Amino acid sequence: MNKIRSAVAVASALAAVLAAAPAAGASDKPVVVGKTCSNRGGLFYCGFAYGSGETIMKTSKGEVRFVIGLDHAVWINDDNGAWGSLGGGPFVRQVKVLNHQGDFNFTISSLDSNNVTWSRTLTPWDGWSEWYPGVPKGS
Repeated sequence: MNKIRSAVAVASALAAVLAAAPAAGASDKPVVVGKTCSNRGGLFYCGFAYGSGETIMKTSKGEVRFVIGLDHAVWINDDNGAWGSLGGGPFVRQVKVLNHQGDFNFTISSLDSNNVTWSRTLTPWDGWSEWYPGVPKGS
């Protein structure tokens, strides 16, 4: 009889834990398929939908790199500085550079965990825009 009570107690405890756990897919973070890579002192996702993990844009002063960091936000790094967050996300696909019309005139975009493309544009007169859904016309 004690074995039955013990089994019932264990089953009840397990059921309580499972009931408190969020359902699959209910997380704030997407399920990441890939691996973690590093470069220039930063960690980011790579492999599968993340490709090499780094999107490299050539500028007149060198290279700018865009990655999806371990917080699922977009991060930027140029040849002269540390990594900086551009926020957004949670992103599940490698960053793309669109409408590259100069060192300070281009758009970046990536796909979020709800399958929505988000973009952010840099212009020399306004700086970075906020994140907005979709891509600019002509992209």
